Amino acid sequence: MKAVVANEYGPPERYTVADVPVPRPGPGQIQVRITAASINPAEIRLPSGAFRDAVPLEFPHVLGNDFAGTVSEVGAGVTDYQVGDEIFGQAVPRALRAMAGATRPSLSTGSLAEYAVFEADTPFLAHRPAGLGIEQAAALPTVGLTVRALMATANVQPDETALVIGATGGVGTALVPLLAAAKARVIATTTAADAEILRDLGAN
Repeated sequence: MKAVVANEYGPPERYTVADVPVPRPGPGQIQVRITAASINPAEIRLPSGAFRDAVPLEFPHVLGNDFAGTVSEVGAGVTDYQVGDEIFGQAVPRALRAMAGATRPSLSTGSLAEYAVFEADTPFLAHRPAGLGIEQAAALPTVGLTVRALMATANVQPDETALVIGATGGVGTALVPLLAAAKARVIATTTAADAEILRDLGAN
């Protein structure tokens, strides 16, 4: 199968599209035919070598965390997913196994590929609702989980003021309408060219 891989530590310019073996699911795992995937900053920093002492990578390293796709094979013991299920979610490279214990995200073979294998027993995977588009689903997990944590931590009440800095990024554009729905007074920073977009999302 085709996959986006890093063969050594370095910048994105060194990534290549390569032929790699199709990963097969073991017990408790699912194989997914990837339909869409998105890229987040952390995925670029890991192969850059910025965290190589704490998180050494094995090469070739297939990139990709957030994804949407179709379950194509299930391993023994999996009951929550069946072949043909449309799912989306967030995964992390297997190199992060030691760092992932607190949250139990799925450990992935990399979603910037035609197929990927994920741990099925994790709250970081979900069935994709029919009303959620494939590309939107692939872009949602990291942003959505971040915004959910922010809203829960801040616990903003009606008429309180919330400041969102750099609000035209992925997290900001998801956070502003939720704050507005909570009836907060939303102050958002952005460029003049994007000000109207944020007003449409609910910023004051």
